[in-house]
Amino acid sequence: MILVSFVCTYFASDPDVDGNARPNERSQPRAHPQPLQPLQTQRLGPVIRPPPPVTRPPPPVTRPPPPVLVRTRPGLGQDEAGTSTFRPASATPRRCLALQEHSRLFRHAHSSLPPPKKRKTSTFGRIVLCLPGCNSEHVPTKEEKAILKNNGLGEVLISFETGGDSAHVQDQILSAFQKDELHHGFEIMTVRTKSRTALQVVHSGPCNAQDLKLISTQKVYIRPIQQDINIESDGPPATDHELPCCKCGALIHTSKLREHSELCNYEETQEDDQRPSLSDCDSVDLQANIEVPSDEDLPSVFEVPPLAISSLTEECKSDEEELARILTILKEGLSEQTDIGQVIHQFRSIYLNGRRLNLPEDIADMDASMQGDTYLLHISRYDIFQGMVDEFSAAAYRPRLPLEIQFMGERGQDLGGLRKEFLRLALQEVHERLTQGPDRDRVLVTEPEQATRFCQQKAFLAAGILMGQCILQDGPSPNFLESGLAVRLVEGTCDAHSEQQLHKGLCLTGVVQLMKTFPQCKELLHGGEDTKLTAAALLSSFEVKFAEPGSNRRRQEEAVFSHFVRYVREVEAGSHHCNSDEELMTLEQIIIFVTGLSHVPVCGWQPPLTITFFKPPVMGIGASTCSHELQLPIPYQATETLPSRDELFQLFDNSFPDQFFGNA
Repeated sequence: MILVSFVCTYFASDPDVDGNARPNERSQPRAHPQPLQPLQTQRLGPVIRPPPPVTRPPPPVTRPPPPVLVRTRPGLGQDEAGTSTFRPASATPRRCLALQEHSRLFRHAHSSLPPPKKRKTSTFGRIVLCLPGCNSEHVPTKEEKAILKNNGLGEVLISFETGGDSAHVQDQILSAFQKDELHHGFEIMTVRTKSRTALQVVHSGPCNAQDLKLISTQKVYIRPIQQDINIESDGPPATDHELPCCKCGALIHTSKLREHSELCNYEETQEDDQRPSLSDCDSVDLQANIEVPSDEDLPSVFEVPPLAISSLTEECKSDEEELARILTILKEGLSEQTDIGQVIHQFRSIYLNGRRLNLPEDIADMDASMQGDTYLLHISRYDIFQGMVDEFSAAAYRPRLPLEIQFMGERGQDLGGLRKEFLRLALQEVHERLTQGPDRDRVLVTEPEQATRFCQQKAFLAAGILMGQCILQDGPSPNFLESGLAVRLVEGTCDAHSEQQLHKGLCLTGVVQLMKTFPQCKELLHGGEDTKLTAAALLSSFEVKFAEPGSNRRRQEEAVFSHFVRYVREVEAGSHHCNSDEELMTLEQIIIFVTGLSHVPVCGWQPPLTITFFKPPVMGIGASTCSHELQLPIPYQATETLPSRDELFQLFDNSFPDQFFGNA
């Protein structure tokens, strides 16, 4: 019965199909509530339920379309003020702010960068110098370069595009040198191999940029093919002004004023010494002492010396006059108490011609400072003595030029290291073959046949030139001669033919005249003691170039250098042998490996000794004798470990006695 009452109540309160409330719905106002009547129990028939209401699907919800983002400037996410450039096409203001905030927070990392720049064209540069003549085959001198610069033909740095063709190269060159003669064709030239002045043609006409880039030298030369370029003036540069000389009043260019002033002073002094006084002229009857020869006394034929002999005499005379002038200048600024090294340095800086002797300390100035003439010697290591005699006894030898040594079969270029090695080895040959006696009091060989044979070969003449060049060009000092022999060589009181040849060789280098002017330099032939080389002196001579502090490379370099320091000290104590032989390793062999010399030269080490570190693929040490650089190894890869101390010591024992250096 309870179920029947519930069903009736449900149907009575159920809304109709249209969704309208029935009349008995509670929404209508009700009368006073009637008290519940108790249900009467009665028998009911089957319950007929109405059909369930038809449920219609809810109408679809229409949502606004998503906003269309409009990019106001393609490729950028922000404008110049730093705000986002995304703007919705149709959206509420609140949604616009949300989109702007979202764009600001989650924009791309590179959206604030400027647009990428256009890639620059790859270029390279070459220094080009234009020669005026069609047949020019040599590098111009400093004076000629100054003239070319005044005429618009000097050195110019020209940039070329890497992919440029021959027309591009021609346009760049013609725009740099605006000369009509070059429009009729020009040739590209470089310095010839194993030469410093001779030029060779590498391209007849303009080449493409790639072929020009393959030229190994930074400086190239061009010359016209059909017509020479006219040079307006071959005088001094435009910046060189003329000033009057205080002595003679002549107008002299400032570049030559010092030389003229010194020469003017010297000539004035000579004229004052030779000019007779006025009283002597008055007391002498000049016409009484003049004897005029008759025609019969004159010879019918005059003997004219050959042209070669007269020119050689004039050249020797001019060299002697210039040497006397140089010594006069040095005597004004130096004295007999001046250090020998300073005297030699000042003398050779004026007396020697050509390029400088040693490399500069600044490697950037090497190309400019190492230009100049040298005297090239071709020497065989198997017979250094005979090669020295043949080269120095030749009539064409020029003693005022720096030596350049080319050992046969070797490719090393001499920038000072090979010259010092040759001077040391050649002086050892002279010490053993041409002299005899104790080490510090040696005289020339006295055996007649042997002395005669050496005199015929002009070996003593070559030995004198060698000793002079050892003193002037940073070689070992020939201070092993006997005191009496050294005095005779300087004073010129030699009796034996061998001593006369040795004296003549020393005179050709100007050393004898220098020793007469500055007597303290006589110690270079006798009496001077070579300072004994010690481990402390050797280590203090080196300048070690480490990496940055705190780096892994610096840690490895310091470890290798500490092993080298210990090795040098053990060598001084006599604890190492050469190549596992019985011969003891010496400190002189280490310094020879680095410089080519066994002792400090008269003018000191130029350039100074240095130690650097490098990473060789195969563990080994190297040396550059020209720059006085010792190269110690460190591991090639970062993962490799440093060799042990015994392995490094074994490497040092095998390397330092080697006579063939890593870099010439």
